[in-house]
Amino acid sequence: MKKFITALLVFLLMLPIVPVSASMNDDVYAENMHVSMDVKDDGRIFVTTVLDMMFNDKRQGIFVDIPQKYDNFVFDGISKSFVFPVTDIDVKNENFTVDSSTEGHIIKIGEAGNYIRGEKRYEYTYVINAQDLGVPGRQFLYQNIVGQNWEFPIKKTTFDIQLPGAFSLQPKFYIEGSQENHDVKYSIQNNKISGSYDMPLYHEPLTMWLEVEDGMFDFSKNPLDPFDLLAMYANNASIKMSVQEDGRILVDNHIEMKLNSQRPYITIPITQEIETRVGSKSESIIYPITDIKVDRRRKDVSNQSEMQMLTFYDDNYFRDSQVLDYSYTINSRDLGKKDMDILVLDLIPRNNPFPYKNLDFEIQFPKDFEPDLSLFETNGSASYEYNSTTKTLTGHVSESFNSSGQEFQLQLPKGYFTYPTFNYTWVGMIVAVVLTAFVYFMYRRHGKEDPIVETVEFTAPEGLSSAEIGYVYRGHSKSKDVVSLIIYWASRGYLTITELDEKGDNIQLNKLKDLDNYTNREELRVFNALFKGRDEITTKKLNNTFGSTVQHATMNMNKRFLKNDEERVFKRQSSVLKWMLFILLPIIPLAVHIFVPYSRSGYAGDLGLMFGLAFPFYLALSIGSTFLLGTKNINTIPSKSTGRFIFGLLLLFLTIGLYPIYNKFNINGFLLVGVNLLYGLAAFCVANMSRRTDQGNRWYGQILGLKRFIEVAEKDRIEMLVDSSPTIFYDILPYAYVLGVTDAWSKKFESIAIEQPDWYHTTRTDFTTFYIWSTLNRSMSTIQSSMVSVPATSKGSSGAVAPSVEALVAVADSAVADSAAVAAEAGNPIVIQYSSSCE
Repeated sequence: MKKFITALLVFLLMLPIVPVSASMNDDVYAENMHVSMDVKDDGRIFVTTVLDMMFNDKRQGIFVDIPQKYDNFVFDGISKSFVFPVTDIDVKNENFTVDSSTEGHIIKIGEAGNYIRGEKRYEYTYVINAQDLGVPGRQFLYQNIVGQNWEFPIKKTTFDIQLPGAFSLQPKFYIEGSQENHDVKYSIQNNKISGSYDMPLYHEPLTMWLEVEDGMFDFSKNPLDPFDLLAMYANNASIKMSVQEDGRILVDNHIEMKLNSQRPYITIPITQEIETRVGSKSESIIYPITDIKVDRRRKDVSNQSEMQMLTFYDDNYFRDSQVLDYSYTINSRDLGKKDMDILVLDLIPRNNPFPYKNLDFEIQFPKDFEPDLSLFETNGSASYEYNSTTKTLTGHVSESFNSSGQEFQLQLPKGYFTYPTFNYTWVGMIVAVVLTAFVYFMYRRHGKEDPIVETVEFTAPEGLSSAEIGYVYRGHSKSKDVVSLIIYWASRGYLTITELDEKGDNIQLNKLKDLDNYTNREELRVFNALFKGRDEITTKKLNNTFGSTVQHATMNMNKRFLKNDEERVFKRQSSVLKWMLFILLPIIPLAVHIFVPYSRSGYAGDLGLMFGLAFPFYLALSIGSTFLLGTKNINTIPSKSTGRFIFGLLLLFLTIGLYPIYNKFNINGFLLVGVNLLYGLAAFCVANMSRRTDQGNRWYGQILGLKRFIEVAEKDRIEMLVDSSPTIFYDILPYAYVLGVTDAWSKKFESIAIEQPDWYHTTRTDFTTFYIWSTLNRSMSTIQSSMVSVPATSKGSSGAVAPSVEALVAVADSAVADSAAVAAEAGNPIVIQYSSSCE
């Protein structure tokens, strides 16, 4: 028995303490708290608390925490939880709100913007509904007298506890713990316990424990209702639904709310996204909600994809019993089943913020049917009955606590409803055709290239450096174009190149004179940065220090041609038009795709489903099309036919991926194929929209002529040129490097003797024509990897590694990939930089 009493005492004394974020501030405190408790024989305890506050610092009010649930107390080895519901909370002459949960209630007393300083008295009341502790032959009274989790100290506490009958044992008092506190002074007179605690209370509760005579309380007079533990619930509710032949459902709701705490608003979700279940398969579809109406009260409606959120407002706060009346229209849709029509009726929304104690429903149908009905998601008791004479389904749901909601699914004969149609894919197809025709017209007028005259050339176009012909040739610049300037400058007497080791891993560049003959400011910027404050530099010193300069020059190499209209490579109008039409590209297929889900639901929110799904793929494919389909983007793909094949393959994969969606919504798959073909045509036109100017065409024809000369020139022709210009190999070499034909150019000189240039110094003595190219090639690789490398990020690294060369090949040309391989082998970061061809 002693063990039993000890365990019971531990249970009674270990009251819950809920952590709070407020810290104690001695500038605000309670001078005195007086608690009066009137205990009734049915277990109810009527509590009145008076707080005499002192505000030495301005505050807007106070918080009061009243617990009602106590967990994990052990009796004879059995863990139990007890709930003493707290109801009828009120504060005298003050504005207040109550936040409630199963754990308890937090009373917020005060008004925003109304600051208090000095003395202030608060008086609040509530009812505790005590319950039997389940100990046979014994009854107890224990109570947290003052509450808990105070954000300020209480200097003194006094109390009066009036019991309904006589008792013989003495009460015991505890201050947050299992040890009895003997500092509480009390007296007993006429079944009333009066006492005081003169020491400060901070966060601690003051608890009284008293064993009374068995039979003092008849708890059956005040049975525990689990709904009383909730902040609010629907005590009684009724739903009337009128189903129309076109699938619309007119809904009238009447809810009698019971609130155990006051609140400024009540939010009710109205489900739009419903789930059907046929066999083991489930499917979701939107039933759009329209025509929401509310009687008398202010309301706000927020539209979400899954549901509409209907919020009721009351200027004087919702409290006690309230009636909510509202109506709306559910627009059900055809689910596309071949052998049945399915109707899902949502009685209680999913994630409803309050449970239903009693719910009656009545559903009126337009035609008779043999009901095949399922009730989903219910943990309460439900019953229903169908009357074929009146074509009415009636039923009742009680004690539904489940937050997942309750809904009916009815399987009706196919054709029971005459659903409206929302298939506007034909409108989207018209838009797609018009946009494609517009793009094609713009291409024919502003984008189709004028005929190119390929001239016979033996030198580069006059006035263009090796770095600049890269932009003129392919429409954008690369870092290799900038690197080619090293040979370009060396062959013109501005610097020398010296191998410092046999392997060519370290190259020294020596400046001979300042750069005084240049056509592009970026060339001067690179030259000056290369020899800034010095006349020589090694590639090892360039590592991780020069990459940003090369990147800047690569991105700005085209500015020379943009500033002077006479030197523009691409027409301004066609370049601007290209990027404007590029924005239109994804719109062509999406104009049809967005109407596919909408064709069934008619819900405006569904217009964005396919947009969000398909837009990223079409955007990526549109970007890729500028490289795969662009006939002006030389060297970005192995050949024009290969690029078109890759683009077509990607478009085919995208078509196959979208087909199941078209099939699901019973949209003809040929429409998908047709709109993607229109998109492919438009993508080709946009990719080739940039039209060269007359000057750009002349330069381009000269570059093509030079490239053809490098590739096909006969030995006799080259020997004649060497006789007249012994340095022709080195003069053409930087241009061949940019054009990607260095191997072809070097092979032309395998049996032709040329002198070692005075600007290239090597440690080897066995100089040959083959050796000069192999060493130059190795040196250029070293210079390339050194000049384009950038410092690795020293902070914030997440362990990422540089992409593989194989991955880079997929997005860059072979020359850049070769340079990337060299950089990767040297352990340097890999940088590939393009400048835009848009003018």
